[in-house]
Amino acid sequence: MDDATIAYWRLNEGGNTVRDSSRNNNDGQVVGAQSVKGYRGRAFRFDGVDDYVRVPDHASFDTQEITIEAWIKVEEVNGDTLVDEIVSKDGQYVFGIGDQIFTGRLAFSLGGMPDLGCHGSGWCDVGGPITFGKWHHVAIQWNGTTIQTFIDGTLAQT
Repeated sequence: MDDATIAYWRLNEGGNTVRDSSRNNNDGQVVGAQSVKGYRGRAFRFDGVDDYVRVPDHASFDTQEITIEAWIKVEEVNGDTLVDEIVSKDGQYVFGIGDQIFTGRLAFSLGGMPDLGCHGSGWCDVGGPITFGKWHHVAIQWNGTTIQTFIDGTLAQT
């Protein structure tokens, strides 16, 4: 982790608080998720309906370039939303798993840039598919011009 890291949540604490290991102290509150055995140590199981981690807004999240990484294990998608969110910031960006669109694939949307060359929908199909029931390390990088996605360390899409 370096000084450019905005937030780093291990999500292995259990309990109702997730601690940010970066210098920004962007701690969050767990809402509804259950602590379960994870890829390494503990993890949280989100039901895909109303479980989430809420992190208060902070100026450190206002950025023109972003990299998001997560360990995920998707059991299924249930068709109730366009995209099941992995990480999002209201009105600025969403990184998730396609549910009604791009089903089982990674999806990305960047607020204020409705097309990004992504079929005019505002949502980009950014790689996949994700194998359900298996742990994956996923990452997306937006440098202000180009989106790159990685699944399990391999470039999935540019």
